[in-house]
Amino acid sequence: MAVKVIILRRIPQDVETQVHPLLQQLHQLAKATTGYITGEALINHTDPEEHLVISSWENVLGWEEFLNQEQTSNLHSQIDSYLGTDTMYQVYAAS
Repeated sequence: MAVKVIILRRIPQDVETQVHPLLQQLHQLAKATTGYITGEALINHTDPEEHLVISSWENVLGWEEFLNQEQTSNLHSQIDSYLGTDTMYQVYAAS
């Protein structure tokens, strides 16, 4: 069953230039992972530090494969160190 993954981050403007290339690398890794369908990155119009990613996966196993890759974990750790907090992920399936 297809799933959507919601990722929410607060990216302060003073670290955005360091974090953006890491996010691009994550997107490239996701696209190369079996089961990835598509993704969309959004910035809150009234709060530009709030970033939302919505990705679609064929199933939760594809998402978990991506999430558990060593390279993915390393990138998430780097991003979280810049942000000072853990990234929040939520997985949703159609009802």
